[in-house]
Amino acid sequence: MVITPSTNKAYSGKIYLLVDEAVFSSSEALAFFCKATNFATVVGETTSGNGVGTDPLLITLHHSGVVIRFTREMGLNLDGSANEKTKTEPDVLIKASNKIERRNILLKQIEH
Repeated sequence: MVITPSTNKAYSGKIYLLVDEAVFSSSEALAFFCKATNFATVVGETTSGNGVGTDPLLITLHHSGVVIRFTREMGLNLDGSANEKTKTEPDVLIKASNKIERRNILLKQIEH
């Protein structure tokens, strides 16, 4: 199936990714990508990290059969720091008491 866009006009606006400490794992990978490639401006608070690298490995302990999940390697930020330790810092820091307040602050900043 081929889906063609209704218009050939590409989106030319700015893209913002709102993050906070609840961002980790796969969503951390998106935050890292946006920051590393300038695809979007990352705004909000520092993430929880641990999204740079490959999927975790699983091993089964021989005697108990317990499955253990662990990260295969240490993902690095562009500056060489460990992502799991330093996490992803936003391009624009927005301190707020909750996600709604953070979003509203961002919307006010965009309007100006």
